[in-house]
Amino acid sequence: MAKVLVSKGKKQIIDGKERTIRKPSNYYVKDSSFSCNEGFIKTLKTGKVKTNKGKDFFCFNSTFYDDFKQLKRGAQIITPKDVGVILTETGLTKSSTVVEGGSGSGALACRLASFIKQVYSYDIEKENINLAELNASKLKLKNISFKLQDLSKKIVEKDVDAVILDIPEPNTAVKTSLKAVKVGGVIVAYTPTIPQVMKFTEEVNKQVNLQIIKTIELIERKWKVKGRAVRPISEAIGHTAFLTFVRRIN
Repeated sequence: MAKVLVSKGKKQIIDGKERTIRKPSNYYVKDSSFSCNEGFIKTLKTGKVKTNKGKDFFCFNSTFYDDFKQLKRGAQIITPKDVGVILTETGLTKSSTVVEGGSGSGALACRLASFIKQVYSYDIEKENINLAELNASKLKLKNISFKLQDLSKKIVEKDVDAVILDIPEPNTAVKTSLKAVKVGGVIVAYTPTIPQVMKFTEEVNKQVNLQIIKTIELIERKWKVKGRAVRPISEAIGHTAFLTFVRRIN
């Protein structure tokens, strides 16, 4: 199991004000030993550890999310803020099955697989499938089936709990998604641009068995909280994509 090493950093009073003279460090370590510019540790163990230079670190086992963040990326992945609302709005549980359109680097499939029973992930690029399978194996996930197929033409699975479309033209996969998702199930389109949203919703509105729930976007903004100095940090995760949720009603 990989380890995470974290230091507290160091602050000092300079000219009557508290200044950070060494920022906190954060390291993801796969090996049993560790080395950086702050020193060397021969054998890592959980708890408080010290380098040969006398620098203190806190060491603990990595979580699934720590491991997940180390995955090799190809195409842009769906961000954690969007994954969270997808899981919530679709009502997925540990007994759920999902079809995903657009494997990419496998990031969404892997994150879903850590929560639900089974993921079927489709992609038309062999390179994407290879990378996604590699990432899934690194996370030791066995409940993902990657398929080199175009799901806009056919989805083999039936009565799945959700179909999530992260493809350039999700409107082309509305009919196949309708046949795959169960009554009461949800189809989600992840689309970076408004024209994609418009084309998708236009196609959905042609299907009497589908009902649009809503289209949203999520903006994530960090805040600096230091004593009485409380303000938004200029860095923010702004627009990533629009999420359109559709339900099969019959």
